[in-house]
Amino acid sequence: MIDSFGARSTLDVGGKTYEIYRLDALADRFDIARLPYSLRILLEQLLRNEDGENVTAADIEALAGWDPTAVPTKEILFAPARVLMQDFTGVPALVDLAAMRDAMVDLGGDPARVNPQVPADLVVEAIGSIPSTGWLEGNGLDLADGVRTDELLRIGGLPYAVAVGDVGRFPNARYDGVPRRFEHWAMPAAMAKHAARTLIAHLTGADPDPEPFAPLPTFWSDQHDFRLLAFGVPALGLDDVRLLDGESGGDLIAGYHREGLLVAVVALGGRAVVTRAARYRAELLRRPALTG
Repeated sequence: MIDSFGARSTLDVGGKTYEIYRLDALADRFDIARLPYSLRILLEQLLRNEDGENVTAADIEALAGWDPTAVPTKEILFAPARVLMQDFTGVPALVDLAAMRDAMVDLGGDPARVNPQVPADLVVEAIGSIPSTGWLEGNGLDLADGVRTDELLRIGGLPYAVAVGDVGRFPNARYDGVPRRFEHWAMPAAMAKHAARTLIAHLTGADPDPEPFAPLPTFWSDQHDFRLLAFGVPALGLDDVRLLDGESGGDLIAGYHREGLLVAVVALGGRAVVTRAARYRAELLRRPALTG
């Protein structure tokens, strides 16, 4: 890298030496202190990435001499030291990277040459999460894998205490009645509605809703033109998976069965196959798949 302004320096912290780029190297020519902090961050990364091509000395000078009253006429290269992506944006990025590597192979090139220029970390949120229930310990509650509720989402049978969201572990009468947690973001809204009816009944002195909370768990994820859609609880039917629609290796709909009954459907592929999966959702909603 080029260091036209002599900004490269070192910083010793905790017995370790780090390479840094000092903004005060520009102080003799520019009033850096007047720059907003956001622009100072951008200016530092321009100094750090000056190569004479993507970032030139002129680019650095243009930002250091920023005029807030002028109409912007020059783009600012943004090259952070590291990128942190969550699942909704990170997974498509990984898919794009894999597709480019496949294209490189098809062209007879080396796929190892296709790599991010900036180190990136991917955070997949809420997959295999562990409920934080430590603050409830010592209250006699069942806290094994979340807060155990009854079929009305009441904690310990108390009419004034409910649990909703990822932390709630409830028996789903649609299946085998075994208490389970569901971590997809669509579930908390449905749980909250049912729990609200339970609480309102207690506050008004009315009888609680006799209908147990028996949702059809649903999960979906869109990655460009590829879609994943699931209805039900596939884990209950892992020993009996059948191809309901499509073909292996292409767009398909798989059915998960237990005791001969359909307990879940998973659709993979484009928009058309997801649309066709809707009829299986209707089938799952018409009757409980299992009774406990």
